[in-house]
Amino acid sequence: MATRSGSHQAVWEALIQSGNRNWRKAGNQGMNVLEFRQRADYHDQVPGLTQMMVSSVRMAEEILRQLSV
Repeated sequence: MATRSGSHQAVWEALIQSGNRNWRKAGNQGMNVLEFRQRADYHDQVPGLTQMMVSSVRMAEEILRQLSV
């Protein structure tokens, strides 16, 4: 199911397009985490990196909760 954007994005998009409300929320949060990761990986300077890291961990925890409901 990989797309030109990559397999991670394809997973989040599949969740977003699902009929399950919890999965859609998880997919949206996953896209946010992906955006943060891309910024950290591909930019020399990332303002607010520490807060992005904290937010990413919180979103990851919420994603796990949403997928286990």
